[in-house]
Amino acid sequence: DTARSYGRAEEFLARWLAERRVPRDALTLGSKWGYRYTAGWSVTAAVHEEKELSLERFTAQLAETRALLGDRLGLYQIHSATTESGCLADEALLRALVTGRRAGAYRAVGLTVSGPGSAHTLALALTARVDGERVFDVVQATLNALEPSLAAPLAAAHVAGLGVIVKEALANGRLTGANDRPEDAPLVAHLRALAAARGCSVDQFAVAFVLAHPFVDVVLSGAATTDQLASHLGALALALDASTLAELAEPPAAYWATRARLTWG
Repeated sequence: DTARSYGRAEEFLARWLAERRVPRDALTLGSKWGYRYTAGWSVTAAVHEEKELSLERFTAQLAETRALLGDRLGLYQIHSATTESGCLADEALLRALVTGRRAGAYRAVGLTVSGPGSAHTLALALTARVDGERVFDVVQATLNALEPSLAAPLAAAHVAGLGVIVKEALANGRLTGANDRPEDAPLVAHLRALAAARGCSVDQFAVAFVLAHPFVDVVLSGAATTDQLASHLGALALALDASTLAELAEPPAAYWATRARLTWG
């Protein structure tokens, strides 16, 4: 899972694949278009990304992505689609997305959604058609113990035939033992107690909560180290009910307001 706006991530990934001679069918690669990276490698930059969900941006960034990932590109996604951006009502853009799939530039078309308006955005995406052909094959959305409000819409999308990828299963670090936000101290203490009772770590508990939803096809780990990845994989051994941790849910507006205030990492 990468994107045009993740610095030089596509370049690094392409180099990694080439150096290790990874077979084409060994991995599924997804990338995203719509944001352009502007931070110049500084986490304190005033602006990290510049967003434009236009046909021109799609055309330009698809060429950039394919120059690096070539025919390995499996999934190409609109990065943070919203109703306000107008991208889901742009007939020329939707046709270009479908045309790219038909031409084999990628195998599937997707969109990522964020914010309290995600359900409305997803509903619009489900109705998008070009010549009667459904535009979107995959949706990537936030789902975690603090923000589970999209569970029902994602289940409906799955029934409709879309693949479901979950991002931010750990709530941008809030659902880990490393969360040192004073405001979240009671949350972390409660999670540690619950996890200790099951003999697992807080992050494993959080990932297992997401995995308990049967409509979820892929959970993005977000691991930055091999130790983190190994810990996240331990969630596969936990059997949780989807109702577990339901008491932790925050009002969506409050959750997204908190997310907006988190330090850029």
